[in-house]
Amino acid sequence: MNLNTKQIQHLVLYVAAVFLFVIPVQSRAQGTIVGQVTAAGGQGLPGVMVMATHVDRRIEESTVTDSSGNYRLIVQYPGVLNVVASEIGYKVEKREGVRLAVEATTINFDLQANSDERSTIEQLPYSSFLSLLPDGWAKREFILTEMTGLVRRAVLDHPPLDELTRRIEAAVRARNRPMLFYTTPAIFPTEDYERPEAIARWVAKYASRGDALKNFRRPAPSTADTSNVQITQYFVPQGHSNHDLYVSSDGIVWATQKPNGLWRLDPKTGEGRIVPFELANRGIVPSGDGHHVWIVTYQGKIVEFDLKTETIGRVFDLGKQFDGFFPHTLKIDHDGNLWVGDYVARYPGRAAEINPASGKMTLIDFPALSLPFDRSATENYGLTVCPDDQVWTTLLHASTIVRIDPHTLHAEPIEFGVTDGGPRRLDCAPDGNVWIPAHSAGEVLRYDPISDSYQRFSLPTPDAGPYTLKVDPKTGNIWISTRFSGQVYRYNVHTREFSVFQMPTDQVFWGKDFQFVGEHEVWVTQDGWGEVSLTRIRY
Repeated sequence: MNLNTKQIQHLVLYVAAVFLFVIPVQSRAQGTIVGQVTAAGGQGLPGVMVMATHVDRRIEESTVTDSSGNYRLIVQYPGVLNVVASEIGYKVEKREGVRLAVEATTINFDLQANSDERSTIEQLPYSSFLSLLPDGWAKREFILTEMTGLVRRAVLDHPPLDELTRRIEAAVRARNRPMLFYTTPAIFPTEDYERPEAIARWVAKYASRGDALKNFRRPAPSTADTSNVQITQYFVPQGHSNHDLYVSSDGIVWATQKPNGLWRLDPKTGEGRIVPFELANRGIVPSGDGHHVWIVTYQGKIVEFDLKTETIGRVFDLGKQFDGFFPHTLKIDHDGNLWVGDYVARYPGRAAEINPASGKMTLIDFPALSLPFDRSATENYGLTVCPDDQVWTTLLHASTIVRIDPHTLHAEPIEFGVTDGGPRRLDCAPDGNVWIPAHSAGEVLRYDPISDSYQRFSLPTPDAGPYTLKVDPKTGNIWISTRFSGQVYRYNVHTREFSVFQMPTDQVFWGKDFQFVGEHEVWVTQDGWGEVSLTRIRY
C-alpha cells in the first residue's frame, strides 16, 4: 500500500498519540501472572494466597484465588520473582527465579494436604488459639493485658507450669514497667487469677485442648468479592515498625515509625527511605496547606514538618506544658485546631487542644468514671473528630468513650457497650454515628449519639482483635484492621455485609492506620513482629 505525505503525517501522529497513552500504563505494570491452584484430584482451591516476592527488592505482590482456584496477579515492578501459593491445611508450594514474559506468565500450583494435624495447627492465626479460651470477662482481660501470645506458646511448646508462670510474670512486669500506664496486673474477677501462677494454670487448662485440630475455630474464608484483589507490601527496614500514615497529593506515602524516623515511599518506583526524625513517632495529620503535616513524637511533642524540604517547623511541647503529657492519636478539626489524648495519663484520663495560629495549648481533664473494676490508669487511645467537630476518644482500659464539646471543652464519659471490651481506634461516619472496635471482645460497635444507644456487630472471624477502624468518607463503608486473624474487613453499610480480605502474613497482620486513595485503593500501616510493611490494597 502506497501512502502519500499527508497520510504518513496522520499515521505518525496516531502512533505518537497511542504511545502517549500506552507508555504510562506499561510503566505502572510490568506483567501478569495467571494460573490455577488445585488440590488432589484437580479440584480448584478458593481463597489461596499467591505471593510474588521480588528477589532484588523488599516488595511482595499478592492476590487470592477465586471460587474455581483461578488467580490473576498484576505485577507492578520489574525483576526476578519467587512465587508461592499457601493455604491453611496445605504444604506451601514455591516457584523460584520467575521472569515475566511479554504475554501473561502462567504458573499453576497443585497443593498437597498436610500429613499431620500439628502442621496445620502451626499455620493457624492467633485468633484460632484464642478460641480455645472460654468467652467472658477473664478472656477479655487476658487480651487487654497483651498476653495472647502465651496461649500459642502453651499449645505448641507445652512448657512446664513453672516455666509458663515465669513467662506470665515477665509479661506482667512488662505491663507494669516504669513511666508507663500499666500499673494494674491482669484482673480476673470471676476467679482468683490475679497471681501469675493462677493465670498459668488457667492458660494451661484450656491450652490442653490444642492437641486436637477440631477444637480450634478456623478463620473466616475470603469472600467472593475479594478474590483477585491486588495486595502490595513494601517492607520497611528491619527493626522498624509503622504506626500512622498520610498519602500526600503527589502520591508519596509517609508513615510514622518506631523507634525512629519517617518512612517515605514512592509507589511509582517502589523505592522507600527513612527520613531522620527525632525519636519515635505516632500520629500524623495534614495541616491543610498541602505540604505540611503535624507529627506526634515520643518526647510528648507535636511537631510541624515540611514534606518538601523535610525540615521541622513549629513545636508544641505538651509533655513539658502539662506534666508528662504523652500524646498518641492526633486529629485536626475544621478550624485547624489539633486534638490529642494523653496515652499514659493517670485515672481518669485527659486530652489537649492546640490552636496552632495562637500557640495556645489547653488541657481537658476528664471527670471521675464509674467502673465495675479498679484501674489506676485508663489509656487514652483512639481519638477522632466528627463532621460537627465533636471530639470523641476512647479509654482502652476503662471500657469508656468520651465526648468533648469543642466550644465548652466539657468532657462527657459514656459507658462502652461491652464491659471490658477494650475500645481502640474509633471513627465517625458521615451520618454522625460513631464506630468503635471492641478489641478484647472481638466486635465492632456503632454508637448513635442522638438515641444514646449501641448496636453490636460480630466480625467474620471470632477473636480477631479489631484494632483500628476507619470510615471511607466517599462510601461510608467501614474498614477494620485486626491483630489476631491476619485479615482486614470491610463492612458495607448499604448491603450490611462484611468483605474478608486475607492478608499475606504469617499469623499476624497488625494494622494500625488506614488511608483511602481514589475509589478502589486503601493503604494500611502494619505493625507487629518480624518483618512489617506499608501495604496497598487495590480491589
